[in-house]
Order: sequence, then C-alpha cells, then structure tokens
Amino acid sequence: MGAPYSTPEKQPEPEQPEVPPMVAHFRRLYADLTAPDQDGSPSDDKLFRTRFENYFGGHNLELGHLLYVKLFGSIVPVDEEMFVSAMTLLERLSSRHGDHHEAEAFYFTVFSGGEEAIDRQTLTKILHVAAIFAMVVGSELHERAVLPMDHFLLQAIVNAAMKHADKTTGQLHKAQFALWVSSQCPRLLEGTQHWMLSLLHGHHEDQQKTASAPQSDDVMMMYYQLPAPHLEGESQLAREVEICTLIWALSTLLPLVYMGHKEDMKKQPKLQTSVQHAPSYPIGGTWTLLYSSDQHGFSMNRFQHHCSDYREPSIMILTCRQEGGGDQLTFAIAVDTEWRDGAYFWGGENFCFLQLQPSFVMLKSGPKLLSLNEKQRGFPTGLRVMSSDKYDLCVLHVESSLEKAHFQGMDLAVMVVEVWGCGGVEAADSQRRVKAWESKEILRRRKIKASGLKETWMDSPDRYLLELGGVTTKRPTEQQQQ
Repeated sequence: MGAPYSTPEKQPEPEQPEVPPMVAHFRRLYADLTAPDQDGSPSDDKLFRTRFENYFGGHNLELGHLLYVKLFGSIVPVDEEMFVSAMTLLERLSSRHGDHHEAEAFYFTVFSGGEEAIDRQTLTKILHVAAIFAMVVGSELHERAVLPMDHFLLQAIVNAAMKHADKTTGQLHKAQFALWVSSQCPRLLEGTQHWMLSLLHGHHEDQQKTASAPQSDDVMMMYYQLPAPHLEGESQLAREVEICTLIWALSTLLPLVYMGHKEDMKKQPKLQTSVQHAPSYPIGGTWTLLYSSDQHGFSMNRFQHHCSDYREPSIMILTCRQEGGGDQLTFAIAVDTEWRDGAYFWGGENFCFLQLQPSFVMLKSGPKLLSLNEKQRGFPTGLRVMSSDKYDLCVLHVESSLEKAHFQGMDLAVMVVEVWGCGGVEAADSQRRVKAWESKEILRRRKIKASGLKETWMDSPDRYLLELGGVTTKRPTEQQQQ
C-alpha cells in the first residue's frame, strides 16, 4: 500500500514590512491634499497644487509656489510615492538630522529657481521669509507678524551678505551664501525650517490639522520660541513688531544664553553655530526693558541704577548718528554677566559686540573685553569695548554722559540707549527684590544714625562746653516739638 496522503502544511504568509510612522503620516497628508472638493467633485492636479501651496506657504504664498516648483517641477500628476519621497527629503532638511549646508543650499535654490546665483532682491526675499516665519512660529505675534522689505535690520543683513557677492556680476553664489550663513548667521533659516517641520508633523496651531502625526524626537524641534519682549505700559503693535524683529535678528548669531537657555554659561559651546547642537535654537523666555534713555534720560547714574543687581545676561542697544548729519549706526553690546563698575575689564566667553546698522556683523567676542568706570581715578571713564585682551585698541568708547560715542575714528551722537535683560521674569523679579531690600536697608541705617545722635548728644562734650558758656541746649526731639 502506498503511503497515506497527508495535506501539506500551509505556509505562513510573509510579514509585510512595517511602514515607518512618518511615511504613514505623509500618506495621510497626501490623501487630505487629494481629497474631493467640498461640493463632492473629484480632486485634480490644479486643486492639489493650490492646496499644497496654501498649506506650506501659509503667510507667504510665494514660498508655497516656489517650494512646489522645486519639489515637483512640471510633473503631473504627482503620485503618492513621489509626494512621500519629497516630504521625506523636506523633513530631513528641516530637522536636526539634516546637513546644515545642504539645508542652506536647498532653500537657496528654492528662491533662485534652480539658478546658482541670486541678486540682492532675491536675497531680500529669502531673509524676509526667514524673519516672518520665525516670528509666526516663535513669537506671540503669529499672523500679526508684518515686516517691510526695506526694514533697516533686513537691509543690514543683506548688506553683510552681499559683501561676499561676485565683484563682476554683483550676484551672490550658492556656495558663498552657504559659507556666509554658516560663519556669520548660523541660525538664519531656523524659523523657516521649524515652520516646515511643524506642518510636516501636523502640529502648527494656525494650520488645519490633517491627521494625528507620530511623535518623535524631532517634535522637540517645533518648540522653537523667540524670547518675548515685556513692554510695561506699551501696547502698540508697531513697537512689539520692532522689538521682535530685533530679537529675531540677534537670535541668528548670538549665543543661546541670550535666548532663553538657563544652562551653565561656562558649559555652553561658544557661539553655537548649528542646529546639530541639541537644542541649539531659541527656547523662549522674556526680555525686560531695564533702561531706556527715552524714559530715564541720558545719565550714567540712572543707567547704573536700573541695570545694577540684574544678574543675568543683558543687551545694550546703541543707536547713533555721525556728528554733522552723517549716517545712522546701531550697535549691540551683549553682556553675559552682571554690569560692573571699576578699573578693570570683564565679560565672559559669551560677551559679544555687534554692529547692527548699516551692516549686520559680529565685531568682537570673548572674555574680558569690556570696561565701565566711573569711580576709579587714573583710569579712563565711560564704557569701552577693546579689540583684544592686549587692550591696545579701543573699538568703541561711550562717554560718561551717554550722549557721545567714538567708533573707528568717527565721532557719534548717541540718539537712543536701551538695555534689555534677557534672564526672564525670574531675573527681573530678583532684581526688584534686591532693590527693595537696598531701599529698606538705607532707611534703616538712617534711623540708626539719627537714633545714635539723639542718644549721644546729652553726653557730648560739645553740649557741656556750650552750657558752660551759658547756652542752654535741648534734645532734637524737644526742638521738633517746639
């Protein structure tokens, strides 16, 4: 007899590879962008493109249009596989896993239309988008963020970048742009990158959420937050936008101790320069106006009174004009320690001296380059920034009156002085508590001194001599009663 018949065992079906969470999310996003219209009519290529440009362009539809052209060109239709591939690339360039130089080159070609060089006007558009989205994502302005293309800070940054342009054509090449961003303004594009990342993860509050996005380490990158200016008694939108623009510009290159970070300043990398440092982006906090020449007058005493005992980083903004009606110059002195008065130089590793106008550039940085002296004789008075620790050349000298300054051989009339404390609400409250304690201590000492005088007068030899001469003396309290 033959062997009994046996049913062959059923082979298990091969397991389908697990779809990465972000890929699944991008597929859901594609489904939303290609969904039927509200009237039930099927989506077409034109509707998909309009939805894409509106979603990713947000407050700047031109960015949405340019991004679509960069990612898809004239290809129609855009299928799911192509869309997921493009979103994966965009997510990598916008996250900490992306190469910093590659991200700069990508956004450069988005605005250049694929060209290898751009003119001043196109560069201004790139910087304008960077500023707007940084304020939309990272400030309380959100949709109120408005910035004219001719704003002096925007044009100052353009001036700094165009110094690297080709002398013959006057255009800035992609490699020169990437080099300038990396060396001078390493966090220039982070606002735009965070905007894209928030949309890719479906978490931006101003956009309609398409589907629940997966959580990942890169969600932390969406917590990009510029410090918020605390303007007591001020509610003008123009003033708020002006300060937020200043904060954004400074956030592109200043050490992060001025942007909400509370770690030990000595442990922070000097002039952190890349999104690859985690976290190497502003995380919020509050800037408090400590001193303003418009409010408190030009006075070194008033400046010291309002800025002393503030034990966190602060930034002095000097707006000047050349004497005789020359150009306007603006400077920033970023101080990472408490303000001090004396015949010595001070400042930590994160001290910086910048020119904000007419060109946006870091002039000096490093420890012990600043002095402020009003008390010590035989030592120059006023505020001085030195060129190096050899102290052989003074780069900036602000006179004790605060009304005149000297910079690179130019005599300047100071128009406005402001000092912003960057340590948050806690630092401002701590300063107020110290000031209140000092005021109480002064009153207490005055009472002790007056009480001591009353107690010792009756036993004073002066009183004894006067009464020997026939002069009757009385206690101070008795004189007050009369």
